[in-house]
Amino acid sequence: MSINSYIYAASSFIPTEIVKSEDLMDELKSEANFGVSRTFINERMGILERRFVNSNENRHSYIASKAAEKLLCENNIDVKDIDCVIYCGIERDYLEPGTAHVVQTNIGSNGFCFDITNACHGFSDGMFVADSFIKRGLNTVLLVTAEISSNITKLAINSINHDHSKFQTMFGALTIGDAAGAMLITSYPAIHRFKFVDFQMQSDSSSYELCHYHFPDNQFSGQMIMDKICAKMLMQHKKLLKKTLKKLNWNKPDYLITHQVGKRPHQRFSKMTSVEMSKMSKTFPQLGNIASATMPVNITRTLNLSNIKSMNILLMGAGSGLSISQIALSLQIN
Repeated sequence: MSINSYIYAASSFIPTEIVKSEDLMDELKSEANFGVSRTFINERMGILERRFVNSNENRHSYIASKAAEKLLCENNIDVKDIDCVIYCGIERDYLEPGTAHVVQTNIGSNGFCFDITNACHGFSDGMFVADSFIKRGLNTVLLVTAEISSNITKLAINSINHDHSKFQTMFGALTIGDAAGAMLITSYPAIHRFKFVDFQMQSDSSSYELCHYHFPDNQFSGQMIMDKICAKMLMQHKKLLKKTLKKLNWNKPDYLITHQVGKRPHQRFSKMTSVEMSKMSKTFPQLGNIASATMPVNITRTLNLSNIKSMNILLMGAGSGLSISQIALSLQIN
C-alpha cells in the first residue's frame, strides 16, 4: 500500500533587529569607494532590509530550537511522538556532534537525529529525506534549520573595506539575512492536507566555485557571484520545469514558492511558470536571502492563507553547488 507524506505544521523564528540595505552600503562608503548608490540593493534587487540576531541569539541550535518549540506549542504536538529530528542549516554549532543533537536535547525529543547540509538547498533535501522515511514506515519527522548569515555579512564588509577589489565578488553577502524554520512531516494529514506529490532533484556541480566560503588558516575567504549563479539556476529550472509539469499533468502551478535572492529572479520565476506574482510567496524585500530557511518561512506563511481551500503548489528550491529541486504539493482543506 502506498504511503503518503504530509506537511502537518510549519513554523519560523524571525529575529527582531532590522538592518536596512542602505546602512550596509554606508558601511562600505559605496558611493565614494565604488561609485555605487547606497540605494542600489533596494532598487536593483528589491531587498529593503533583513534581520540580524542579537548577541543572545547567535547560536544556530538556539534559534532552530525556538522555531521547533513554537511549532510544537502552537499545534499541541507531544514531543515524544517525533521519530526523527533532522537539522538542515549551512552552518552548525559544532563540527561534531551534529546540531540536530543539540536541538533534540533542547526540545526534549528522544528519536534518532542527524544533520544534512547542502547550502541554501539543505531544507529541500531534508523534505525529500523525510518523505522517504515516511514511505519506509516512520510516522513523524521534524525538520529544523537556522541561518545566521549576518556573521558572513560582517566578515564580508570587513574584507571589502580592507581590499576594495573584493567588492564585486563579495557583494552577494550584503543580501543575506538571519532566520530559522521548522516543519513537521507526517504520515497523517492535518486539516490543511499539504500532501507531497512528487520530487524532482537535480545538480550541476560544475558551478560550485561561483558561491562559496571557507576559513583557511582561520581567515575568511570566499565569493558570492550572484548574477552568474542566478542565471545558471534559472536556466536549470527552466529546463527541468517541462519534465516536472508533464509528469504532474499540470498546465501550471496554482501557487509558487521559490528560493529568493532578489526581485529579478522572482520575476523570472513568475514568467517561467506563468504564475502571477500575486500567487507567489515573497519574503525577500523584508528578509533578504535567508538561505535554507527560505522554504520553511515561506511555507509557514502559505499555511496561514485561510482563504485558500484547494490548490497545487510548486516549490522551486536552489542552492550553490549548484542544486535545484521542484517539489509538488497538493492542498485540500475539508
